[in-house]
Amino acid sequence: MHHKKACMPSSQRTKIESILQGSNDQLFPKSLLINKRLPAVGVTPHVKNGGWGDIRDHELCKSYRRLQ
Repeated sequence: MHHKKACMPSSQRTKIESILQGSNDQLFPKSLLINKRLPAVGVTPHVKNGGWGDIRDHELCKSYRRLQ
């Protein structure tokens, strides 16, 4: 909330609480029905060269930790 005029936190709080109360059923439903299953996405393989995905970087980090 960025204000250029007078800031009135109490009125903003009241406004937000009113919105949340009106949306309570949508935000917190009493029940939830899932009617479609999507396939699980596999983990992407490690990057061969460079980046944190490179297994060699993991081993290098572990070796630094052993030196401490």
